[in-house]
Formats: sequence, C-alpha cells, structure tokens
Amino acid sequence: MLSHLNSKSGFSYHSISDSFQVGINRVPRSRFKEHLKYFSNKSDIFISFDDGYECFYLNCLDDISRFKIPSIVFPITSSIGLHNRWDVNFLINKERHMTSEQIYESYKSGVEIGSHGHTHKSLIYMNDIDLSKELSYSKSILEDIISKKIVSLSPPFGHIDQRVLDAAYVAGY
Repeated sequence: MLSHLNSKSGFSYHSISDSFQVGINRVPRSRFKEHLKYFSNKSDIFISFDDGYECFYLNCLDDISRFKIPSIVFPITSSIGLHNRWDVNFLINKERHMTSEQIYESYKSGVEIGSHGHTHKSLIYMNDIDLSKELSYSKSILEDIISKKIVSLSPPFGHIDQRVLDAAYVAGY
C-alpha cells in the first residue's frame, strides 16, 4: 500500500457483514466492533478497506467515526455502484460496491479515499501502457467524486514491484 499513513501500523479489511460467505474475506460486525474498541486505545494505527464494498458504508462508517480511528477505503472504480464480478463462489459471494455518493459521504465523514485500480487486475502483469491507464483512470474518477487529489494506492492482491511503484509515482500517487 502506498499511503501517507504508512508510518502507522495498518490493519486491512474487505467485508464487514453478518451475512454468509464462502471464503475468508468477511469479518462479522460484532468482531469488527471488538477490533475498533481495541484500536481506539492506540494512536499509531489505521485501518483500510480494499474493494470499496457497500458494507463499509452501511456497517462501518458510523462506528469508525465514533471511535475516531484513521481509515482509508480503496474502491475499484469500474465497480462503483455495481456487484463484484471476481469473488463469486457458487453465486453466493456477490457484494455490492459503494456508489459515488457513498464514497463522497465517506470522504466527508473523515475517511481517506485511495485507489484500488480501475479493473481489479494485477498491476504487475500489465504492460506499461495499460498500467499507466489503470492508475491514472482510477485516480481521475475518484478525484472527480471527492474533488481532492488521490495520493494513496492499494494494488489489487498486494501485487507490487519497482515498475508499479515507478508508474504510481509518475501517475501522481
């Protein structure tokens, strides 16, 4: 992850919900609230949410605001307001992504917005032209939504190498 918050310890989440899921990316709401209570006593942490699922807005935003924990959400810009298409096991893991309005409201509530790319494809396997487009297009869409420069990037799958770092720097992250 590339973020000004990197001087702190980060804890990353994807989905906070009590609904059933096959897989490991979902944390129940009660467990998440326990995490927040623990984090609220720490000054050197932040939490992040990859993918920009709507459950962040519905199930987390109020609690994060109440506990005043630095947070950042990394939406996938091609999926804004849509259901995910890559993590659907047996047609039961469909999750809706936040809308532009929910992203903006999250930002206005004090949550930083960063990029998780435009298509949720691994950046290290893209050619230079596609990588540049992926980074700049996502950044531009998010900047249009919140009217602020996007400076943080969380590469899909955590895939990052020096070429991706260099491209992110050139793109303005």
